[in-house]
Amino acid sequence: MYWLPKFARSLLSSPSPQSGWALMGLITAGYAGNYFHLPLFFGLDFLFGSIAVLLVLSLYGLTWGIVSACIAGSYTYFLWNHPYAAVILIAEAAFVGLLLRRQSRSLLLLSALYWILIGMPLVAWFYGGILQVSSSQVWLIMLKQAVNGIFNALIAGLLLSYVPIQQWLGRSAQRHTLSLQHTLLNLLVAFIFLPTLLLIVLDGQRVIQEINVTVESNLQSISTDMAMQLGNWHQQHVQGLQELANIAAPILSRPDAGTSSQTEILQTAVKLINTTFLDMESTFVADPAGLTVASDPMTDESGRSRIGQLASDEPFIQDIQRSLKPLITEVHVDEASPYPHVGLSVPVLSNQRLLGFVYSSLKLTKINQLLQSHIRDRGVMILADPQNRIIASTDPNQALMQVLDRKRDGELNSMGNPLIYHWLPAKKANVPAVVRWKQSFYVQETVLQNSLPWTLLVRVPAAPYVNDLQTLYRRNLSIMLLISILALVFADRISRVLISPLSKLAGVTTNLPDKLLEQSSVEWIKSPITEIDALVRNFRLMAIALQEKFREIQRT
Repeated sequence: MYWLPKFARSLLSSPSPQSGWALMGLITAGYAGNYFHLPLFFGLDFLFGSIAVLLVLSLYGLTWGIVSACIAGSYTYFLWNHPYAAVILIAEAAFVGLLLRRQSRSLLLLSALYWILIGMPLVAWFYGGILQVSSSQVWLIMLKQAVNGIFNALIAGLLLSYVPIQQWLGRSAQRHTLSLQHTLLNLLVAFIFLPTLLLIVLDGQRVIQEINVTVESNLQSISTDMAMQLGNWHQQHVQGLQELANIAAPILSRPDAGTSSQTEILQTAVKLINTTFLDMESTFVADPAGLTVASDPMTDESGRSRIGQLASDEPFIQDIQRSLKPLITEVHVDEASPYPHVGLSVPVLSNQRLLGFVYSSLKLTKINQLLQSHIRDRGVMILADPQNRIIASTDPNQALMQVLDRKRDGELNSMGNPLIYHWLPAKKANVPAVVRWKQSFYVQETVLQNSLPWTLLVRVPAAPYVNDLQTLYRRNLSIMLLISILALVFADRISRVLISPLSKLAGVTTNLPDKLLEQSSVEWIKSPITEIDALVRNFRLMAIALQEKFREIQRT
């Protein structure tokens, strides 16, 4: 065992076996207290590990307290993606442990003193200077950690005062007394601190619920409106091609449909419909076999006439021959148009007999303009096809026709609604969780109806909601910290006023019989408190009675 550190050997050789197990339990509780943290909102968490750390400091001393702080604080690296919070918590344990034996034994006062003088400046240095967090967020983290530290010290002090920890550690033979001053201090602060903190947490949770409802409502409103616009865009083009099909039906049903006069009428109608809709690149009318009868433009990219060309190799022809309904093709790019476009075909029917079909190639620039016109609060809209390729987007970082990666550089968290989720940037070293939340997005995915086989993604930034909630918490935590400081000052003053007469009375009555025998003068105190004044009066009467008895004995 000589290779073990001195403090480890002293613990293992302790005459109380349960003391070692209790230490291991407290160290484990410290880590668990940070692991089972209370999320306040958007990357800000309330930790409880330092409660157990302060208990270790009080019961086992500075060395084991720092060991416990290191183990408990290590979890904050995985929680907040940086080591600086652990350094601040370890510094708290060292500060409190050093002064605990030398000065006051009040954990509450020492912890409050640490956070005001050292802890908050360390937070400002680490978060603002090293991590480059915005000043508003630095203030929020400073206030939260200070309130969190004072709360944990208060709970640890109450546990030491009212829970028989000494007996559980096998130290029942040792006399354990409570400081009335520290007990009054803890109780007075607890009656002010705990209800206020509870109200702040409940109010924050209420606001978070309201934000979630607002986000869901906004996403649904934007998605519904945009889906309706896209449906109208599709319906307008179908109706336009349907009108062209109605014009083409009597012409294609005649045996002289190929004559120049009939073709000229149909060609004029095709050109009119193609120029009416600006996003139509090319439109043509073909017979059931796919032979082009009329087209605008009349020539292809190579300069050849489109009239008389056979389009039977197009896969949509077989589909429209089977369904006899308007169809939309897959989004594609080709040599004719490098920009994504889609084909829309409408059958030409007479008594449910296929006479031919009308086909138009549509550019998706109009759809992109629709998405741009509906951007709100710096949001993003993305339209994806059934192959999950991006066919329109307001995000310049999203290339068209690339596969949409919903988890690109991030992670997805469900929000209860299967259509809505929360996208968070991926965890990175030295990037606090509050920064990740501010860079996050709320997303809703909507599968479009009205024969459009596309998916609409509406993405709104979380930053405005995070800013509003951070403002609320900064105000509440500032009030909370101010109340804590005032409560500590007044509670310490009140406890001293109450305890000071008792301490003086204890000093006066120490070795009272010897003082009476020596006929030393005793300066009895006066107190404005009725109970203490009655106690002093009783001691005076007892001293007078004792002095008379001593005189009788001496005379005898």
